Amino acid sequence: MTSRRPLVLLNGAPAELPVGDEILGAPEDGGGGYVPTANFRNLLHNGNFLFWDYASSLAAPSLSSSGFLATRWRCYGFGNTTFTATRQNFAEGQTDVPHARHYHRCVVTGGNQSVSGFLLKQAIEGVRTYAGKTVFLSFYARADANKPIAVDFSQQMGTGGTPSANVNAIGAQQFALTTAWQRFTASIALPSLAGKTLGTNEDDRLELVFWFDAGSVFADRAAGLGNQSGTFDLADVQLEPGEVTEFEMRPIVVERCICDRFCQRYGANNELLGTGLCIGSSEADIWFPYRAPMRVAPSLMAMYGTGYVLRVSSYEYTPTSLIYSADQRTATGVRVRVGRSGLTTGQAALLGLSATASPSSFVILSADWD
Repeated sequence: MTSRRPLVLLNGAPAELPVGDEILGAPEDGGGGYVPTANFRNLLHNGNFLFWDYASSLAAPSLSSSGFLATRWRCYGFGNTTFTATRQNFAEGQTDVPHARHYHRCVVTGGNQSVSGFLLKQAIEGVRTYAGKTVFLSFYARADANKPIAVDFSQQMGTGGTPSANVNAIGAQQFALTTAWQRFTASIALPSLAGKTLGTNEDDRLELVFWFDAGSVFADRAAGLGNQSGTFDLADVQLEPGEVTEFEMRPIVVERCICDRFCQRYGANNELLGTGLCIGSSEADIWFPYRAPMRVAPSLMAMYGTGYVLRVSSYEYTPTSLIYSADQRTATGVRVRVGRSGLTTGQAALLGLSATASPSSFVILSADWD
């Protein structure tokens, strides 16, 4: 595994920092070896499972219909296969997976059918990503016993118009897990897009798929993995060009901003969500702007709990209804109709979370691929 020097500008061109030089003001590692980097080598987002905007398990609260738990990562079980996915914490000071805080655990009960399966995947925006070139995958994994898992890539050509057929089973291969954490690596030659037609909706993508259970119908994509059950742990997933390097620890604020393009969560006590006007005695029209533009208008929006407050003048009201239909959502904000009696037309209104809203009341917005 190669240890790379930070990228800097030398004579106006990007280059590695010369040996013996140092960046003034660079963060010290504090003796723990953790120095954030931001070279953006990792094509994946939240590869270290730091953010869990949807939930930390399927039961709190369940968003299993979408399959998203860890931000940017989608779980998907089918054909009578059931699963439980949860966030797990590494013990402080552990060295099996250096500097990692969390890992993804899935407990899979295989459906034992040809159409059964369970996968975990992430979509990389833009199917042109390194098409016709070789990329390098690395990840840490373990299982409750010696068991294989599989990986493949899929070039999704998008929707709209007459796109070419998706290309699946790219680089399909198995990896032999044990009960100990190991780092696995692989090189994947992504096919060229020469002669292909992409969809006109600009939603094409490259997908990385981990297979943990796969019936015979999926044998080509899962490299003949077959049906199985078990507990599988995954950490520090990286996909990069050029060569396999150490996991890229981007600064938390940078990773947060990247993930906000696909998923945003609002849930702090007293957090302001939006402003607007009372448009009658029983309704306020609120514009809720997102903290950052999203990939597209969110396909999933959910306002959980009852800890919302409508503030009008010096009064605070508990909303009787919150309406945020899909046709009122954009990539930058959403129009929310707030129901409440006793309002006065034309008065300014604020919608927010109450002083005791967290953790049971929160808003989830998802613009990731379903």
